This record gives sequence, C-alpha cells and structure tokens, in this order.
Amino acid sequence: MHENPAAKTESDAALAEKYRVLRDLMLTRHTRNSRYYRIGKLAVAVGFTVLSVLLALLGAATGRPMPPLIIWIALLFLIVFVFVILERRMHVMETRIIPFLTDDAQTTLDLYDPWEDDGEEEEPEEEEDP
Repeated sequence: MHENPAAKTESDAALAEKYRVLRDLMLTRHTRNSRYYRIGKLAVAVGFTVLSVLLALLGAATGRPMPPLIIWIALLFLIVFVFVILERRMHVMETRIIPFLTDDAQTTLDLYDPWEDDGEEEEPEEEEDP
C-alpha cells in the first residue's frame, strides 16, 4: 500500500516537534544540572577541607592519628572516584552531545566507543630461528 503524502508530512512535522521539545528539555536540564554540579563540587571541597582540619585536630587530641588518617584517605579515594566519573560525563555532554543537539545540520552523533577497535592492531612477533 502507498502512504498518503499529506500524512507523511504531518508525521514528519510531529516528529520534528517532538525532537525540538526533547532537545530544549535536554539543554535546559543540562544547564541546570551543570550549575548544581559546580555548586556540589565547591561544597564537597569546602566540606572536605573542614573535615581534614577536624580529623587532624582529633588525631592530635587523642594521640592516635591513624584512625582519622584512614578515614581521611578512604574518603579522599571515594570523592576522587565519584568526581572522575562525573567529570567524564560532563566532558562527553559538553563536547559531544550538546554540540550535536545545537547544530541542526549535524545528523550523526560521534561518540567514542571504548570497546571499539582503534585500528591499531598489534603485529605478531616473529620467532627467530637459531
């Protein structure tokens, strides 16, 4: 069966409107979440600095610096782990997804796939004959 050309144009217009709504929603949420992320980074930095001072004072007051030091190191690793993941997410959003959403002429989303082959194949080592 053949489709009605008028129905196809209405369908295309509806899809275009859905795209515009989703694009605007994603851009708005990204802007808001970026602001929250920057505020959160600042709050965590200030909180970690205050906690570092408190843990140092606790270690000095009790004469047992190892328990506060262990807490400090564990918390440091946790914070670094969380912010490495969040920074990567923000980097991908700002360098790949946001430019894709704002440029209507771009039709392909160029995301890096870590599981994809880079094109560099290892050459097998040849065994030397004695």
